[in-house]
Amino acid sequence: MPGVRRVWLLLTLAACGSTTPPPAHSVARPQSVTPATMPDAGAPRASAVRFPVAEHVEGYRARCESGEAGGCTDLGAAYEFGVGVPRDFQRAASLYQRGCDGGNALGCVDLAGCYQRGIGVARDEPRAVQLLRRACDAKEATACANLGVSYEQAIGVARDLDQAARLYGQACNGGSLLGCANLGFLYTIRPTPDYEGAITLLRRACDGGEPVGCANLGALYGKGQGVDKDFERARQLYQSACDLDPIGSTCMNLGGIYLVGQGVTRDTPKGLSLLDRSCNAGVAPACRNIGVVYVTGNGVPADAARGEEYFDRACQLHLDKACTELTHVHRLSALQKELPRLETECAARTRGACSRLGRAYAELDENVAPRARPLLEKTCQLGVQEACADLAVVVAQGDPKGGLALAQSACATRDGHGCAILGGMIQAGVGTPADDARAAQAYQRACDAHDAEGCIALGDMLRNGSTAVPRNTPRARAAFETACTAGDPMGCALIGTMLTFGEGGPTDKARGKTLLEKACAASVEAACSILGRAVPKP
Repeated sequence: MPGVRRVWLLLTLAACGSTTPPPAHSVARPQSVTPATMPDAGAPRASAVRFPVAEHVEGYRARCESGEAGGCTDLGAAYEFGVGVPRDFQRAASLYQRGCDGGNALGCVDLAGCYQRGIGVARDEPRAVQLLRRACDAKEATACANLGVSYEQAIGVARDLDQAARLYGQACNGGSLLGCANLGFLYTIRPTPDYEGAITLLRRACDGGEPVGCANLGALYGKGQGVDKDFERARQLYQSACDLDPIGSTCMNLGGIYLVGQGVTRDTPKGLSLLDRSCNAGVAPACRNIGVVYVTGNGVPADAARGEEYFDRACQLHLDKACTELTHVHRLSALQKELPRLETECAARTRGACSRLGRAYAELDENVAPRARPLLEKTCQLGVQEACADLAVVVAQGDPKGGLALAQSACATRDGHGCAILGGMIQAGVGTPADDARAAQAYQRACDAHDAEGCIALGDMLRNGSTAVPRNTPRARAAFETACTAGDPMGCALIGTMLTFGEGGPTDKARGKTLLEKACAASVEAACSILGRAVPKP
């Protein structure tokens, strides 16, 4: 039976401000989300908001057909957003290509967004960088801001914060308020943060009408960084960001504070409505957070099927964490149906049934997890280290340090599952300060023991990269390969994807397709999506 590490991460909302994710016309991939109880400072978003107007669509079309490159770019935006025409990503990408080829730099920016996200074209991060560099060299300030994001987050290029800062500065000086906002954010993540400089830049951007500036400034007030902590001021700024954003991509921060009741009266329906706006704008973490709410029944009646839909949307938007968790959401539904049988077998003292029942309880939501404790304690005392690791998750709900100690003990016995649980706790900051570097070490020990969960978690960290764990796609590829060999369908989907697109090593489309087909047959949505197939019904 799979372990419960994924559930540990799944049961907590992602920090709604841990990334100010991209709307359409964007090239920024959301950073890895981490569990939190309040919004964090927002990461930079690519592309300033330019929203098509339904009444102008025929004008866009006429301009494009007459050979005006900018008209093709604007018409492409209408198709991307589905404004005045049916939504059609492939047609949008084709029109952006016409605009770019015709000399419209914004067409190149928007086409780069398509390649960055795999919208209407195959995902190709290096190609996106080429397009952004071309537009930036043509003095398009928005392109320089977006190219800065690529260097900051190692998207298609090696991470280079100095180069990112230069590009943000160039964009800001060129009139891009997004460049100013992104540079301000960069000041907050330096080894020695410059909050005074950050606040000056973020205020400049916000006062000029750039929603990202308002959202990130609000995050500083929410955390009390460089200013006195002021939740009401944070709310006002989040509200301004949402109001300024015609597609609602920056509404996620505002929705987050209503979901958790941070400085406001908790209002789950309002929070979900705001998150839904961001999700509809293509913000993957917003879709995932809605999924978490429905799967866990946090403020709403639990609805695993509905939650699964939102996880799938986040996965389709290339949020790797959501793709990883989606397989487990399927499992939660299956376990719920399996409980009556396991309870009957445990009561009848069928061999091993109580242990399986305990682990099933631990893998489900917090409302039933306490019932797992006596069953897992008994099994752990018999020396079953996997049960000890799962017991750590249950104990940590009321005693984080005690749960961490149990996970450390399980990992110390070289139990791969125990090390995977330990990595999840360290990454989430359970019983210890959050530390990606230490979490990666625990995941590596789990993967070395051929624990698929640990390999996938390690691969996720290496594939996305962070300040503490540099991006290393060849190592990520090896980790996913180990997970697949260990029998995890998601591991096969991930290595199959990397083989198909030549990410982290040579392209092998034939083997990639074989592995994707294997994962799709196991109902991994991400694999079926790449293959263009429907998910098989269980």
